[in-house]
Amino acid sequence: MKTLKYGLLLLSMACISCRQDPGELPSPKYDLEVATEIIAEFIDDDIEKIVLSQLFNFTLTRGVAAGSQTHELNNPYEFRTRCAVKTTTNNNTQVIIDFGAGCRDEMGRFRAGIVTANLFERKENVFGRVEITLENYQYESVLVSGNRTIINNRDTHRQYAEIQSTVNNGILTFDDLSTYSYNSERNTTWDFTDITETEFYFVTEFQKTGLNRNNVSFESNSFTHITYNSNCFKTGIGQMTGGQFRISSEGVNKTIEFKPQHCSPQAFVAVGDAAPYTMDLSELFINH
Repeated sequence: MKTLKYGLLLLSMACISCRQDPGELPSPKYDLEVATEIIAEFIDDDIEKIVLSQLFNFTLTRGVAAGSQTHELNNPYEFRTRCAVKTTTNNNTQVIIDFGAGCRDEMGRFRAGIVTANLFERKENVFGRVEITLENYQYESVLVSGNRTIINNRDTHRQYAEIQSTVNNGILTFDDLSTYSYNSERNTTWDFTDITETEFYFVTEFQKTGLNRNNVSFESNSFTHITYNSNCFKTGIGQMTGGQFRISSEGVNKTIEFKPQHCSPQAFVAVGDAAPYTMDLSELFINH
């Protein structure tokens, strides 16, 4: 399997720097801690949306089957799971999403293994609590483990429009065998930007603590909402288009900002009080 191209990215950035004219803006840099944090947030959001995709199907088919295909406007997540085998078991209280030995979605993103969602607190065809387990689950070359729970506010006008998610004992294992371990809490709201419902967005807040890939304790949290826009689903950064979060470790603060500029696969990183620099994210999420 091909691996995440950290080394190639570093080399390419160095070559760009060598060719840069003195009057040009600084070239993009690369920071492994920042890249890992963005990947972790992307993976957590991706698993959440993979499960919600099937719960939308469950609701829209009036509880018949979570694996049924539905109109994509009503189900904004379906493209993530088309290559998986999806089944509903245990009297419609369990959904299994099986990517098998691995397959790529229509954007070229590789997933493998099994995501199982156990469904609780049913009200009509909407569930109030979802417990998620992973079996040999992999996103690209990253092995993902840890228990996840989604708590749904069933009183909203739209199913699963306001949810709280937690990750306990989350571990990401990378191809160099380094690990990133963490616990996190996320709050996500889904809404539409216009009355025609052709564009929608998610707004997320999160808090996280753990050990980074250098086995150093860290904390990270959003301090403005992280925005995910539907128009950017198919870009290299997935869909993160706005907001800021901060990573704190060993007394150093790093602020990461996303700007809604044509779904640009860039982040802006500031270390301490220094001026921000740009960081190219396009290589992090599509590995083929």
